[in-house]
Amino acid sequence: MKKVLKIIGILIVAYIAIYTYKSFFNEEKIPQKTEIVKDIRKAEVVKYDEATKKRIKNEIFKEFKRLYVELNKFKKSEEFITRGFAGKQKEWLKKVEKLRDNPDSKLLLQDRIIVGELSAIAIEYMQSKGKGTESSKLLEKEMRKAIRSYIK
Repeated sequence: MKKVLKIIGILIVAYIAIYTYKSFFNEEKIPQKTEIVKDIRKAEVVKYDEATKKRIKNEIFKEFKRLYVELNKFKKSEEFITRGFAGKQKEWLKKVEKLRDNPDSKLLLQDRIIVGELSAIAIEYMQSKGKGTESSKLLEKEMRKAIRSYIK
């Protein structure tokens, strides 16, 4: 029995060695893309001159505000309440995530605007069937205050 287990062990090790060797040296299996993947947690706001920084910040704010207005249009809709992000709002969520993942969106933090709060509020509305919760009401109150006080 020990000999059988030893042979099985050797076969397993040999298989792993051969598979690793083939994977390492077989160029067909190695992806040839040179695409750079950015880790959002390590992303920093690029250093811009003041005019460029202001222009970019205003563009991001404009998109943020547009997405916020869209949220207020659909948050109590029947489709959103029943289908959530499986319906038309799937694209909205993708846009929010793209904006949130944009390193330059950190420029809005100076004005107490956190892009990710849009999806948090939407999830609260979805879970509460369009009624909202205490936390969504608090988040929206702070968001409206930040939007009103935004300096362009």
